[in-house]
Amino acid sequence: MRTLLGWYSAAGILLAALSIPLILGRVPPNHWYGFRTSKTLSSAKLWRAANHYAGWCLLATGAATVAGAQIGFWVPGLDVDTYSWLCAAITLGALSLAAIQCLRFINQIYGVTMNTEFEIVPAGSSTAISVVLIALLLLGVAGLVLAPAFASRNARFQVSSAGLRVTGDLYGRLVPAASIQAAALRPIDLAREPQLQPKWRINGIAVPGYKSGWFKLRNGEWGLLFITNPQRVALVPTSAGYSVLLSVADPQQFVAALRAALAQP
Repeated sequence: MRTLLGWYSAAGILLAALSIPLILGRVPPNHWYGFRTSKTLSSAKLWRAANHYAGWCLLATGAATVAGAQIGFWVPGLDVDTYSWLCAAITLGALSLAAIQCLRFINQIYGVTMNTEFEIVPAGSSTAISVVLIALLLLGVAGLVLAPAFASRNARFQVSSAGLRVTGDLYGRLVPAASIQAAALRPIDLAREPQLQPKWRINGIAVPGYKSGWFKLRNGEWGLLFITNPQRVALVPTSAGYSVLLSVADPQQFVAALRAALAQP
């Protein structure tokens, strides 16, 4: 699924990039690039108007492709085949709708453009560039908003003689074996040990169902959290002034595996 996510995200970004020259009116009439019909190729004025409109439709298609791929990736229980068909349907559906809208637009303006309509003085390229940058910024913000959903499903905790390595999260890192206090490792239930519950978020993410990053615990200590289920948590104290609290399916098994890994020479 990650490969499909990358392909469809790249395809959406490519469509958005291709839309910019059309929006800016930088593409003259040609037979290769642009919204080409017998009507648009018959008039430079109609070509500019139609392809300006088509550029915005193409930008919307690119945004829909990226958004569909990102949102579908985090839908619980979605298998690869369904995800692939969903992304393809969103992309092809958006392209089809864009083509239909462009044809309707051309039919609406054809007679007027060829006869009595006067165009507004086109805005400078800075207007279109600003809108495109805002659209890209919104996509970036959407990515940051969706990042916790990704991390809550894809974070991994690898134990080895080198220590504990956290991957798949913005706050992932390697906790060196030398700093882990093996004797104090234990499974905990935060509902029964409120002193270990997070009190203040210092530098982290806190959304319903997931907490990750740096928090101040109720006992005054620092905690590096990766918690989805507060009832199934492994506590990993360190000598570096903080404890790692992470949710795993079987905290007891995790603690035993980490102790065994740390005992290796």
